[in-house]
Amino acid sequence: MRFIYFILLSLFTTTTFAQHAEVKWMTITEAEALNKITPKPIIIDVYTDWCGWCKRMDATTYSDPQVVEFLNTHFYPVKFNAETKDTILYQGVKYTSSNPASSRSSHQLAEKLMPGSRSYPTSFFMDETMQVNLIVPGYLDAKDIAPFLVFYKEKIYSDANINDYRDLFKAAFEPDTIKKPSVNWKPLNGALAQNIKTKKKIFVFVEDDATISTKVMDGTNFKDSTVVSYLNKNFINAKFNSRFADTITINNQALINNPADGPYHQLILAAMKENIKFPACFIFDENNFLITPIPQYMTPQFMMPVLIFFNEDKYKEMQFPDFLAKYQSQGAK
Repeated sequence: MRFIYFILLSLFTTTTFAQHAEVKWMTITEAEALNKITPKPIIIDVYTDWCGWCKRMDATTYSDPQVVEFLNTHFYPVKFNAETKDTILYQGVKYTSSNPASSRSSHQLAEKLMPGSRSYPTSFFMDETMQVNLIVPGYLDAKDIAPFLVFYKEKIYSDANINDYRDLFKAAFEPDTIKKPSVNWKPLNGALAQNIKTKKKIFVFVEDDATISTKVMDGTNFKDSTVVSYLNKNFINAKFNSRFADTITINNQALINNPADGPYHQLILAAMKENIKFPACFIFDENNFLITPIPQYMTPQFMMPVLIFFNEDKYKEMQFPDFLAKYQSQGAK
């Protein structure tokens, strides 16, 4: 469960876990009210009293201290008994038991959430607008639930589908058994200095220690042979930490990490302005001027047309959606 240790090291290094940490479960009505004040993603654990795998998930996954901390910090966790007799108010509608006299009758809300066949446990993931985006039936251990949690916490659903992300997530944190190609990374100051002579575009991968999907991209995109080959051939490549302490000089302008500006380096603030989001990449032209920041998660397959778009100066001729449509219509992968 390498990811679980990664959460501990990267996000909760200052947290002392209680010996018996518990998820702060709430009702869907409570989550809805809290979400109006402070929007967060919502996870709904749908269970029944007779479900053995539901009890096991409580005893394992929802008792893992790092999963508990992640849920309590970044989600509104909802526990919902699919056979409860209680009346539940959800999105302005009251839902009750379909057959209160029966000991095992589905609740109307369970029927709304899971029309047709129902199985338990089932995990529902909602974005901050309380739209159900993902339904995952079955038992999930801590390793299995990890990519779903990060997918919602870091809003990757706006950039990729869950199946691609889950596969890449797992690949990023698996030990490497085969030596893979690597990008020729340089410090950003070194890349900028080299470019004065070589006149290539610079590709900058922005690292952010608090964003797990940055590690996912680093562990997958930059081990993909097609991406690595293209970057090494066509770009000067640099890594830059969003909280870098040293001065970066770009075209005689010095940018620093000023504590008065917040945690991020002035380069991040200047490039991304109000849209600070990680993972992110920057593309500089042959004269060290920033062409654009790209504040989003990218799969290796999506990154390739992005790189071609800028390397071949297509950005001067057309909008990226038009280029992407043409790229895909030609059967490029």
